[in-house]
Amino acid sequence: MLGDFITRIIILLVGYAYPAYGCYKSVEKKKLEIHELRYWCQYWILVALLTVFERIGDIIVSWLPLYGEIKIALLIYLCYPKSQGLSYVYEKLLCPYMSKHESDIDQGISVLKIRGHLVIAQLLQCIFHWSLQIFKQLQQQITIYKVNKTNIYILKLYCIRALSPNPFTSFVYRIITDQSQKINNKQELL
Repeated sequence: MLGDFITRIIILLVGYAYPAYGCYKSVEKKKLEIHELRYWCQYWILVALLTVFERIGDIIVSWLPLYGEIKIALLIYLCYPKSQGLSYVYEKLLCPYMSKHESDIDQGISVLKIRGHLVIAQLLQCIFHWSLQIFKQLQQQITIYKVNKTNIYILKLYCIRALSPNPFTSFVYRIITDQSQKINNKQELL
């Protein structure tokens, strides 16, 4: 347990904190060197991909002995400039794969965006339906109880303040106004 904690701390320091500081120094230099900036961009691309694979792979291979130490060694290999590990992995492994599958990845991202928009649209439709049901119940409550003009006015203000600026505001206002007119007409007849 303590070994796992120490391993995670070392991974965070070697894999994230130190490279983030190096990237910060590269970006904030007065004279920006494109080679150094490219190096750090390549590093963060690889670390992002490794982090994604780590979350999935940890479930499968975390039981291996020295698994955490292997991750530390990999991050040091990528981080240490003299090993040229970053350049090798990026240029020999990642770039050819990404170049070959770039259109498929872009298409997958487009499909995910469309599906995300559909999910959001369905969610908004459910919220609208739910709100409509609440307002129908509110309308029934107003007709069940005899509500005087003061209560209707307070209810109008409450709904307008609670929902404004919302597309439902005019809908709610219309329902309450119609109900208040019906109730006022009934009270005048009595």
